Amino acid sequence: MADKKKKITRQAQLLRRRRKRQVLLLVVEMLLLFVLGVGCFVVSKLDMIQTEKLDLDQIYRPSYDNRPQIAEAETPQETKAAPQTEKETRKETEPATRGEAETQGEKIEIKETQPEQVVVVEPESQEELPVDYGNAIGHYWNILLVGVDNSGDGQQSLTSKVNSDTLIICSINTQTSEVKLVSVYRDTYMRMPDTIGGYNKANYALMHGNIADTVNTMNMNLDVYLTDYVAVNWSAVARCVDLLGGIEVDLTEDLIDLNKGAFNSYVTDIVETTGMGSTQIWDPGIHHLDGVQTVAYCRVRYGSTDFARTERQREVLSKLLVQVKTVDFGTMLSLINELLPNIATSIDMGDLIEIARHVFSYQITDAAGFPFDKKTDSRVGNISIPDPVVAVSLTENVKKLHEFLYGSNGYMPSSVVNDINYYIGQVSGCY
Repeated sequence: MADKKKKITRQAQLLRRRRKRQVLLLVVEMLLLFVLGVGCFVVSKLDMIQTEKLDLDQIYRPSYDNRPQIAEAETPQETKAAPQTEKETRKETEPATRGEAETQGEKIEIKETQPEQVVVVEPESQEELPVDYGNAIGHYWNILLVGVDNSGDGQQSLTSKVNSDTLIICSINTQTSEVKLVSVYRDTYMRMPDTIGGYNKANYALMHGNIADTVNTMNMNLDVYLTDYVAVNWSAVARCVDLLGGIEVDLTEDLIDLNKGAFNSYVTDIVETTGMGSTQIWDPGIHHLDGVQTVAYCRVRYGSTDFARTERQREVLSKLLVQVKTVDFGTMLSLINELLPNIATSIDMGDLIEIARHVFSYQITDAAGFPFDKKTDSRVGNISIPDPVVAVSLTENVKKLHEFLYGSNGYMPSSVVNDINYYIGQVSGCY
C-alpha cells in the first residue's frame, strides 16, 4: 500500500513538473512573439521615414593641414553609444573629395548668386584624413538638424526647394553621451557650393538647391565634416509637443505685444496650415504651451532677433528631450507615428535604433549660436543682400567653433576658410 502511495506521489510530482515546463515554454513563446512583434512594428514604422542618402563622393570634406589636440582624446575608450557601424567604416576607407578656392585678388566683385564667383581647382596630393578630426578619434557624431517651414502634409519635400528655418549642428560625444548644439544663424553670409555658386545666406542653399548643398555649405564654411542630417517639418514638432503634454516657457512682452511682436500671428498661421487647434496668448509671463504655441514660440522673429529665436529653439529641444525620457511605451509609439512620416534623414536604420536606445542617457550640456562674434544690419559694407549676419572674422569664429565642439587647442582653419574669410572681409569692410 505504501509503495502504491509513493508511486502516485511520484506521478503527481512528474505531472506538476511537466505542467511547469509547459507554462514556462508558453511564457517564453509569448515573450518571443512580443519581441518579434515589437521589432516588426518598429521596422515598419522606420520604413515611413524619407531616407535620402548623401553621396559621400559629392560631400565636401575639409583638408586639415594642422590638426590640433582634442580634449580628453589621448586614450580612446569604449563608447557608451553605438559601436562603429558599417556606414562609419565605409566613411573611413572612402577617398576624400576636396576643393580649394583660388585666393581672391585685390578687386572684389560682388555676385552673390553667380556660379563663376567661385573657382575650384584640384589640390595637391596630401595625407588622406578619413573624417573630420573630431570624428576621427571615434567618439563624436555630428548631425545637421534642419527644420523646414512647410505644412507637413506628407507630400512636400523636406530636402529641396524649401525654406530652412532652423540649422543646428548636433554633436554627440558617444563616450560620455554629452550633446552640444550649435545653431547656425539662417542669415549667416556664406560661400555657396559650386552647384549654386557665389555668396549668400546660409538658408539659401536648401531653397535653391538641396540637402547636399546645405551640408556642403556647412562643411566648407565651418571646417566640419557633416555626413548625416535629419530634416523635420514644424507640423510634426507641434503634434509631438502635444503628445508630450506641452512645455512651460516664459513669454516676454516683446513677443506677444501686437505692436511689437507677432507670436499670435504665427499661432493663427500654424492653425490654418496644419488644421490643429490652439489659442492666442496676450499676457506675458510663464505659460504652458501646446504644440502650435510652441512652434510659434520657436519661429517668431518679429519683436525679437534671429539670435534670440535660435536660443528659444535650443531651449525647446532641451525641454523636449527631458520630457521624452519620462514617457510610457504607448506615448512613445504615438510619438513614432507622428514624427517618423515627417522626417527625412541619411541615417541608417541601425543607427536610428541606436539613437533611440541611448536617448535616455543623452544630456544636452551646452548650446551656442554661430557666428559667436558678428555684425548685422540692414546693409553691411558692399554686400547687396539685405540683413546679413557677418562673422567677424570667419577664421576666428571657426576657431571658437572647434574649441566649443571638441575642446581643441590651437585649431588652424583650412586654406579654403581663409580664402572665404578674405573675401567676406573685403566686401563687408568689417575686418
